[in-house]
Amino acid sequence: MPPVAGGPVNAKVAGTTGSTITLQWEGSPKGSYDVLRAGVRIATVQGLTFTDVGLLTGTSYLYSIQGNGVTTPELTATPGVAATATVPAAITGTPTALSLTGSTSDSVSMTWLGPADASYEVLRSGIRIATVRGLAFTDTGLQSKTPYLYSVRGNGSTTATITATIN
Repeated sequence: MPPVAGGPVNAKVAGTTGSTITLQWEGSPKGSYDVLRAGVRIATVQGLTFTDVGLLTGTSYLYSIQGNGVTTPELTATPGVAATATVPAAITGTPTALSLTGSTSDSVSMTWLGPADASYEVLRSGIRIATVRGLAFTDTGLQSKTPYLYSVRGNGSTTATITATIN
């Protein structure tokens, strides 16, 4: 497929090592693109490749590429392991009444009200960390004594933000 002038397409993981992930996409070779990890811009590059360095072996990372108003579907990649493109589930529910239901030394669990068979986006500090089907989510790998802000979004509606502090 020839390069696309409109924005990035066909993003893929071109390679990994124990501590790096190299991304590649199609687009304009002279174009400027933002590389997003978990929805947060980590680099702006000119060209069609990017290598993320200093990563933790065995930890999964989410990437997408933005340019010219286009964002690629997210890729999940783990250093040393091949990655696959994922397309988030369609968001179909309208959430209300987000509440915390429990926590451990490195996780927090939450529930909300809405259609039980619908899909929702879970946000931490306003950044989508998961798309889930159902009315519950547990966030893991958290730091103790750190406050985390959560909300849930669906159908153009977002719950009030709640704060969870891991003990």
